[in-house]
Amino acid sequence: LHTLSIADAGQISLQKQRLKLGTLVNDLLAQMQPQLQAAHMHCELLLPDNEEESDIRADPDRMRQIVTNLVSNAIRHASNGRWLGVCVHSVESDDGEPWVELQIDDAGPGLPQELKAHPFQRFAQAPGKRRREGSGLGLSIVRVLTEAQGGRVQTSTSPRGGSRFSLQFARA
Repeated sequence: LHTLSIADAGQISLQKQRLKLGTLVNDLLAQMQPQLQAAHMHCELLLPDNEEESDIRADPDRMRQIVTNLVSNAIRHASNGRWLGVCVHSVESDDGEPWVELQIDDAGPGLPQELKAHPFQRFAQAPGKRRREGSGLGLSIVRVLTEAQGGRVQTSTSPRGGSRFSLQFARA
């Protein structure tokens, strides 16, 4: 809640630097491997052959927070699909600018219908979920931290029927 409050006030602190998003994601997934294994989730990671293709200007701590929130959500809500797909690749914006995209897919049940229209709304939770299963702030934090760094985020359906979160950041 503190992160969202300071973001609303335009006071979020960012220590932006050049970083290789692919390397950060790879290292973070290695650290989260015990949680993935405990949830019986197989993680499929696709990174660019050339590390420079994933260079962005961002705050490494905030990027870790974003990825951790998304992977933790998948573990919590989509482990029955037993699969997590993570991909970092180059994309081009509509105006031809180079961006780096992070896609996190799962094979779970997908977002409940009630959340599809506003997945990044604060305190949003699927009906029937108990508060101890999460605060409903994780995706709001992902959106705020992504946009504070000049990025954009959206949701869709993954190729395996679960959720897809796509985040894009300008290439450094």
